[in-house]
Parts: sequence; structure tokens; C-alpha cells
Amino acid sequence: MASTGVPELCGDGTALDLHCLDHDTSKTILGIDVALDGDGGNISALYKLLNDTVITLLTACDEVLLPSAPEHSRPSAPPAACEKATTAYHQLFHLLVTLTASTPTIRTAALSAIAAFRDDQETRKKDTTADLGHLLIQLALVNATADKHSDDATFHRDIPWETSRGLAGPFLQEALIRNAKWVVLHDSSLEFMESGESARRQHVTFQHSLPFLRLLMLQCYFTRPVVEKYTRIKIERELGFPTDDAAETLLCEVAKIYNVDSWRGVFEYVRYEKGAQWDGRQTCQVLKESIVESGRRGYHVSTRRRRRNKAKVAQEPFEFSSSLYSYLQR
Repeated sequence: MASTGVPELCGDGTALDLHCLDHDTSKTILGIDVALDGDGGNISALYKLLNDTVITLLTACDEVLLPSAPEHSRPSAPPAACEKATTAYHQLFHLLVTLTASTPTIRTAALSAIAAFRDDQETRKKDTTADLGHLLIQLALVNATADKHSDDATFHRDIPWETSRGLAGPFLQEALIRNAKWVVLHDSSLEFMESGESARRQHVTFQHSLPFLRLLMLQCYFTRPVVEKYTRIKIERELGFPTDDAAETLLCEVAKIYNVDSWRGVFEYVRYEKGAQWDGRQTCQVLKESIVESGRRGYHVSTRRRRRNKAKVAQEPFEFSSSLYSYLQR
């Protein structure tokens, strides 16, 4: 059976081994066999490659830009890493769009997953939605391929990031809940809930959340160009190659991300205006509720100190009635 695929370039300039076989549901991507079932359900390998591209870039930047970076780190590492990541991400996303055109059920499955995550709090848990990074890629795919004039009605609908029916609120809620485990691991005193606003809680939680927050901002950035600048038709016409200034733009964005030093700055960068308008009391409430919900779900285990001081905690009950979800949605 003849192959209709052509070699594409990976981030390091090597050939991307892509074999798309006619009348077959078998694909080989970077040496990984991806068997597309009738619903395009096993496309997760491609989502993982896209997500890993962002994680690899962040790791490369950490090695150079953080204060703990060794002095012998090459100054050219961030530009080189940005160039590789930009090329790899756009090429892989082009592949995803191409597969979606031939297998529309990939988009249908992504749309259903996003809608379920947005509307059903149970669906947001780890046992149902294992990787939040994959969800952002699905959102980019759905919005980049939306076409209200398509003969296929499944391509008419998109999902916004921020509106009353958008993904931002529920997504950030779940991201903060999952991150709470690592915050408590660094400072177990944050399990004790003070009343009202706490500048210390905001500062300490932010400092211990920086790796997570930088990854979150970088993941959000990568979904923007493919949605805002590259329509489905343009992606196909340019074969997934980024614009000439894409790597330089990414380098500037990396610098912005590493300079963000507040919760407001994070919410502004990920374009969540409601969060950027929170005062200190509301931000603290969200951070406290994240820890409480993480413990309820079993994402982290309370410390021995907290178990020994149940009486103290009971004297200062934490009010969960305000609901993190309502904060993030209003």
C-alpha cells in the first residue's frame, strides 16, 4: 500500500518519520504507533508529544534562567530551545489538524472532553482527566479548526477560553487544586487556615508554585498562535511551518513569563481577567480552598501535626461555602 506521507522536520532539524497509509487507521509518529480507532480515541500519543515539547522547553530555560543555573550554561540555550520548540510544536499541530480533517471524530472527542470538563466537576478529577496540558491542546485544536461554513456540522462549534461558558475558570480551579499537593509538601503550615487575608500565604504559595505557574503560562501561550494566527486553511497551506519571527517572539514571551512575580500577573498573562481583579482576601480564599479540596480528594495526605491538632482546627472551621468554583466563574 503506497504511503502518502512526507517527511516533516522535528525541532532538532531531523526528519519526522511520518507514514500515513491510505485506507488504513495506522499511523507512525516519531517511531510511536498510533492506532486510530473509529472515534480517533488513541490520539493521546500526539497530545503527549505536543505537551512534552512545552515541558522540554521549560526545562531548558530553567537550566539557564534560574538563579541556580550553573555558570557554564550556554547563553544561546534559550534561543536554540525556542527555535526547536516552535518548529516541533507547529509541525506536530499541523499533523494533528491533518488527522482531524480525515478523522473528524478526533475533534468531536476533544469537544466532548472539554465540554464535560467545563460542566461537570466530577469529570475534572485526575481519574477522568489525567493531564490538564492535553486539555489545552484539545481546546486549541477545537478552536483552530472551527468552521461555521463547513458542510460537517461538527466543525461549527468552538469553546471560548474566558466567558461565563468558557474553560478558564474550571481549568484554573482544577490546576490550583492539583498544585496544592506540592505547596503543602514544601510548607505544611499552609494546611492551617487563618481567617481573612494573609500576605504570607499569598507569597509563600506563589514562591512554591513557580514551576507549575511557569508551565501553565507557557502552555497557554503555545495555544495562542495556532488559534489566533493560524486558521485551519493557513495551517494546511503552510504545512505547519511557523512564521520567521515565531522563535524570536517565543523568546520574548519566555522572558515575560520568568518576570511574572504576582498572582495578578499570572492571571493577566493567561488572560483570566476575573482572577486579575481579585483582591487579597479573594486570592487567599481560592488558595485555601485549593488545599482543602486537594485533601478531600486524597491528592495529598494531611501531616501528622494536623492530625494531632484536630481540636485546634475544629475551633477555627474553614468555610468552604463560598466555593472556589463560584469565585472562578463569576
